Amino acid sequence: MPVDYDVIISGAGPAGSFAAYSLAKQNRKVLLIDKEKFPRYKVCGGGLTHKVAQFLPFDISEVIERQIYNVVFSHQLDYQFKKRSKEPFIFCVSRDKFDAFLVRKAREAGAEFLEEQAVEGVEEKEHEVIVKTAAKAFTSHYMIGADGAMGITASSVGLMKNVLNCVAIESEMEVDPSFLEESGRTIYLDWGTMPVGYAWMFPKGDHISIGVGTSYRLSRHLRKYYRRFIIYLPVKEVRTISYKAYSIPIRQRGSKIVTKRVALAGDAAGLSDPLTGEGIYYALASGSMAAEAIDKLLKGEIQSLEYYEKRVNLEIFQDLLAVYPLMHFFNAMPGYFHNLMDTNERYFRAFIRILRGEKKYDSFRKRFGPFQFLWKAAWKFARYKENIKIQNFRFERKIGNSASNEQ
Repeated sequence: MPVDYDVIISGAGPAGSFAAYSLAKQNRKVLLIDKEKFPRYKVCGGGLTHKVAQFLPFDISEVIERQIYNVVFSHQLDYQFKKRSKEPFIFCVSRDKFDAFLVRKAREAGAEFLEEQAVEGVEEKEHEVIVKTAAKAFTSHYMIGADGAMGITASSVGLMKNVLNCVAIESEMEVDPSFLEESGRTIYLDWGTMPVGYAWMFPKGDHISIGVGTSYRLSRHLRKYYRRFIIYLPVKEVRTISYKAYSIPIRQRGSKIVTKRVALAGDAAGLSDPLTGEGIYYALASGSMAAEAIDKLLKGEIQSLEYYEKRVNLEIFQDLLAVYPLMHFFNAMPGYFHNLMDTNERYFRAFIRILRGEKKYDSFRKRFGPFQFLWKAAWKFARYKENIKIQNFRFERKIGNSASNEQ
């Protein structure tokens, strides 16, 4: 039965755009759809880890606004110290420019792009997928849902029923140019102020991005944390450009990301780091994997999209699951780890290697060798302590305490 496209992709963020690029490079007929007109504004820290730059097959220097070598750590908005890396570990971009750049690459490769058209429904048939917009319905052999945490694709085909949502507040602000001149290679991170989550400041070309994130259980405290963090930072706000609260979806075990003809990628598949909230690398990687799987299906080299899900589980999700023990350890004793980061260069180098993609989270567990049962017992106790801290947390009582209170 003839269809309009080989693949339709909903959502032109990093996952969707890179999937479109990858499929178009294989001469597949691809339609990329997004509800916004590009370049579209998106509030985001815009911190690309070094492994993103390594992963992409083209140069991204034209959209990089800042290269980050330094990080200023603080614990409970106190006990501050600064560390420097010999190599850049984060590249800061504005998401409107970065996402538009990826869309351009997809179009140059041959993908069609339909903007300002929201997908209103997805119907999966035996031999095709019907994708409905307000203007028209399109058909394709396969579909990739890259339409984010609140996208319609997953709900339309019954996927992603087991998701943990975190919440964040982020704003972008104009500041005194002298601050950007002095601190344009520095990010600020604060942790331990709340039992779960952290605050960040990333410099951009002519402004800064400020954000705070935590679990939904603590979301009522987020605005207080955001306001205190802004006061704490050594910047004077000139003008708030944007302010937004949003969810960060975290996929859980057993949550399906494929049907017979539909695959989810990026935030739509809940592929975000539970500890940092970072999702751009996982969006690009999953978009690439989804594109490769569909290309193989069209060639007859594999039999189903289960190939894609298994690959995501093995190459992405397994390492994301390995984050949880480390996250529980850190949340139980943030002051202790803060001191280690300050006084032990080895721990800072490990932190940088993780950010740069040179070290996987699961490597910490493997260090225990035959004594991994101790690792499991320790992190279960840490999770228990973390839960007690969440239940008893009062923001005002915690703010401003010294690092020694957590050790």
